[in-house]
Amino acid sequence: MGCDCDYEPCQIYNETRYTARKEHRCTECGGRIPKGESYVRIESLYDGRWSTDKHCGDCRVTICSVGEILGGKGCFCFALGNMRQDLVDLWDYCNSEVREKLRPVLAAYNAACKAREGHPLPIDDE
Repeated sequence: MGCDCDYEPCQIYNETRYTARKEHRCTECGGRIPKGESYVRIESLYDGRWSTDKHCGDCRVTICSVGEILGGKGCFCFALGNMRQDLVDLWDYCNSEVREKLRPVLAAYNAACKAREGHPLPIDDE
């Protein structure tokens, strides 16, 4: 996923799609990635430290959908492992036009999180 982000880029960033041979947990939503489901594993080197993150399909859809709403090329820039907080911050500070576009995407994300036994976003939907 290439993009132009405000965050300092990783020195090394590698995404690989896998099919789970056992159950995993998504780094972003905390939800289950059941055996047999496709997920993305991200290995990155940032500030001299390696990390490995796993993204479920629902988080990947959310990343792309939010990126399209924001006018990107399918990219919503966030710090790995911090997508939930970055989405909450976006929700809290975006204008009403963007919020209306985000509403169904974040509602779908929250429903998927609940189904995966993950952590839905604590957003005020008023």
